[in-house]
Amino acid sequence: MSIKKVAIVGNGVAGITTAYFLAKKGIQVDIYDNNKNVAMECSYQNGGQISVSNAEVWNTWGNVFNGMRWLFKKDAPFALRPDILGWNKIKWLAGFLGATITNSYDRNTRKTIEYCLRSRELLLELENEIGIQYDQVKTGIVHIYRNDASYKHALHSIQRFQDTGWNVQDYSIDKLTDLKTSNLVGATMCEDDFVGDVNLFCTELYNHIKIKYGVTKYQNNVTQYQSREPGNIGLDTLTNQYDEVVVAAGAWTSKLVPQCNIIPVKGYTLTVWDDKELYPNNKLPEYSILDDDLKIVSSTFPHGRFRVAGTAELAGFEKGEPWDRVIPLMNWVKENTHIEFEGLDRRACYRPMTPNMLPITKKIGNVWVNSGAGHLGWTMSMALAEQISYGIH
Repeated sequence: MSIKKVAIVGNGVAGITTAYFLAKKGIQVDIYDNNKNVAMECSYQNGGQISVSNAEVWNTWGNVFNGMRWLFKKDAPFALRPDILGWNKIKWLAGFLGATITNSYDRNTRKTIEYCLRSRELLLELENEIGIQYDQVKTGIVHIYRNDASYKHALHSIQRFQDTGWNVQDYSIDKLTDLKTSNLVGATMCEDDFVGDVNLFCTELYNHIKIKYGVTKYQNNVTQYQSREPGNIGLDTLTNQYDEVVVAAGAWTSKLVPQCNIIPVKGYTLTVWDDKELYPNNKLPEYSILDDDLKIVSSTFPHGRFRVAGTAELAGFEKGEPWDRVIPLMNWVKENTHIEFEGLDRRACYRPMTPNMLPITKKIGNVWVNSGAGHLGWTMSMALAEQISYGIH
């Protein structure tokens, strides 16, 4: 009996975790990506949160109205960018409105929480199984609120989804001694959530499956159809050469599988380092933070590394990190923490997002798809990869 051969397109967290689950089943796995190293796109530098507490989908009328209110605001937490239009964006926005109109918020949030809880469980099992280290810090995630309406919504959500086991609790802002809290009205806390460096995780997990299972990675740019360009390989070629193909190409998935209604939602991160010589009074938060009103998250990693990520922008694949999108993150650090800094590392990434905020983990045509997890790609990665492995026998 011959060994099943599977090709995975994409070496971010979706692709690497999928390779792990398939390789464990005795399947020969080859990974294709145009980057030499793993996790160089959306999985390179994100907010770092494993956040079940951030599992609520965005399909609410409140977010629709906020999007309209922020339409021409350059530094808006969620920017629709009317200057960048196209059929894919219009189709996605129509799908988002459709999911809102049909009141899918409760059902889809519960499904997302289910994925997040399972993924977190699998991640902890992986730590015990292979001893993987990825700068994980397990001190919980705190959500902060700046107005009574958002805080009231958070308390309502705690009760609404209490039966799911997501374990989010009301939290006193008096305990937030690492933050400036004068403009806050409330907070919630999920002690079971934590943070970890997704790039380091992908690198360590790939090294493990490469050594233990012989998983091979090829540096090729995968296109929908075979082309003569050097280094390119067609998806149609892979489907002829392998028993199964998994497309885990993040925001680029729709370019390979057009049936997927996935668009890139551009997000930004900045990383600063705690310099005790220059700023001896710096105090990094011990816990991870999620500012629900400004859509900004922060994570404190070991060795004085502090990361802030946030904002969402429907700007297609527009490149660069314009300062009008990065400055809100810088200001957030200055206005909310006791951290001063000089240099910083800034980066943009493209989160693959579906209109109803649910990931795609199924076979479409003759390929499997693992994509569309958006801002929860790191949080849900293990569970989504497990789902794919159930389908490939």
